[in-house]
Amino acid sequence: MKSLPALLALFACAVLPLQAADVSDLTYTTDEGRVTITDCDENASGELLIPDEIEENTVTEIGSNAFSNCASLTSITIPAGVTVIGSGAFNACASLTSITIPEGVTSIGERTFSNCASLTNVTIPEGVASIGERAFSNCANLTSVTIPEGVTSVGKNTFSSCASLTSVTIPDSVTVIGSGAFIACASLTGITVPARVTSIEENAFRECTNLTGITFLGSAPTVGNLAFDNLGGGAQAIVTPEERASFGDAGSLWNGLLIVDCMDALCILTWSTDDGVVIITDCYEEASGDLLIPDTIEGNAVIGIGSNAFEDCASLTSITIPAGVTAIDTSAFENCTSLTSVTIPAGITVIDTSVFENCTSLTSVTIPAGVTVIDTSAFEDCTSLTSVTIPAGVTVIDTSAFENCASLMSITIPDSVTRIENRAFAECSSLASVAFGENSALSYIGSSAFTECSGLTGVTIPDRVTKIEEDTFYECTSLTTVKMGRSVYEIASGAFQNCINLSEVEFPMGAPTEVHVTSFLNIAVGARAVVLPEYSASFGTLESNLFNFTPVWNNLVVADGEEASAPCTLEQLQTLAAGSPVLSKDPDGSFRLSFGLQKSTDLETFVPLDLSGLNPTINEQGQIELRLTSIEDTAFFRLQFGN
Repeated sequence: MKSLPALLALFACAVLPLQAADVSDLTYTTDEGRVTITDCDENASGELLIPDEIEENTVTEIGSNAFSNCASLTSITIPAGVTVIGSGAFNACASLTSITIPEGVTSIGERTFSNCASLTNVTIPEGVASIGERAFSNCANLTSVTIPEGVTSVGKNTFSSCASLTSVTIPDSVTVIGSGAFIACASLTGITVPARVTSIEENAFRECTNLTGITFLGSAPTVGNLAFDNLGGGAQAIVTPEERASFGDAGSLWNGLLIVDCMDALCILTWSTDDGVVIITDCYEEASGDLLIPDTIEGNAVIGIGSNAFEDCASLTSITIPAGVTAIDTSAFENCTSLTSVTIPAGITVIDTSVFENCTSLTSVTIPAGVTVIDTSAFEDCTSLTSVTIPAGVTVIDTSAFENCASLMSITIPDSVTRIENRAFAECSSLASVAFGENSALSYIGSSAFTECSGLTGVTIPDRVTKIEEDTFYECTSLTTVKMGRSVYEIASGAFQNCINLSEVEFPMGAPTEVHVTSFLNIAVGARAVVLPEYSASFGTLESNLFNFTPVWNNLVVADGEEASAPCTLEQLQTLAAGSPVLSKDPDGSFRLSFGLQKSTDLETFVPLDLSGLNPTINEQGQIELRLTSIEDTAFFRLQFGN
């Protein structure tokens, strides 16, 4: 039975808190102003801050086994001046959960952190060039580790039996993965082998029972015995399409791994690097599914998508472009026929020529606010595109930009747009609405810009537009109403030709000075030109349409702001035929009307006119014209129906 003093001593130990370790727990040596930590009291506990200096000498080294078996230490901060950590320095520090390794450390020795069962993650600084054997072996709770660029090999058993390890980043500088490097890492599900790795030694990934995917960025390395023994079921060698030949045919086995093509961005993309930035230059044409282009590649920011980079990648369904990209060049995504969505970053200022041409599955696009130009054929033949948002700031919609976007139903043109070039929206057969702002700066609508937009029902021309170009609205067969802008002075050939349902054209400032004879050819019968009375004189000497009894101007019945007279009915024509005019039908099915013509000089007395001087001709509009010769300029004429 223990004595009372002994019991009291035990009680005191039970209730007193553990004291944080300090420099008094350390043993060290000094040489020419440099301190090497050589040992630590194994009973030291809690958090330890190793000082920068001891006795005015700089701490520069942690000696071999210095903290070995210090099982009660929970955290250690190593001063910035340390450049060397010796072998086994923290071996079996079973309670150690975190450690700070300074930037100046250039090597991690053998077994340095082995058996640190509580260590959960570690970041190895960039300056480290070598990691010794078993450096992190048996770190049972280590979940992630990043090996820095510059390390050339993962040594023997470096991470062996790290049963909780799920994430490992191996840098491009590594050329060898040593024997047993990741043996028995049972939680590891995937890993990427850099392109420079030429050798994977025996047992390297043995007993990684959940490892199902190993991505190889280079050609097939040499492989030691049992390197991939006892992996997860159906484990795959995921290889770049360019390097697959070195592994064998897709679907076959390589060292027990099923060969499949890698569709990860780094596997299917080609790029160029200059001055710390990356331009994507090409993509594997057989790439499929969703693609996330990374923000950085090899530590360099991705800033551009080069010309034709993704052209003909017909199986890609979506592409996310990183926010840092500021340029997408010509035809970058042309013929990506399965592409349904794409994210265009905010830094883009020009949607370049043919960038998305023939992306036939693309359904919607939001163009970022900084874009000023939508270039030639940018979205041409995007036949599934139903909506597009054009931001304020765009000034030019270039030639064929949206041509044959057959599913596009409506478009709002912001006030900033000054030019819509030739065929910009041609053959957008579902386009029912084109909206221009009240303050539109638009001054030019190019030839055939809206030709064959067969769903378009009405349009208001902005006030700064001066000319309706050739075939601008040609064969817009559903178009019923047009309101001309206040500055339109010319309407070119075919501008509204074959708009068979066009029934009303409003001219707010009177008649344009130049109108081609085919501008309104083959429009609705009885289509009217609506003009304010004060501008009616601008339509000149109005011809009388024989069967309308209404002034007609370029196939439009001039209505002075009111309803025009209705055309004569067949019944009315038959009634007329009862008088002196004779209505007859020719063998070819056409009707012929014979009539008399009278002449007067005073608008009071009309006398019959000798019709021998009439010369009937057919004009470009298909109308019969009667030309009189040797008639005084002061004469007036009228048709004489009846006796």
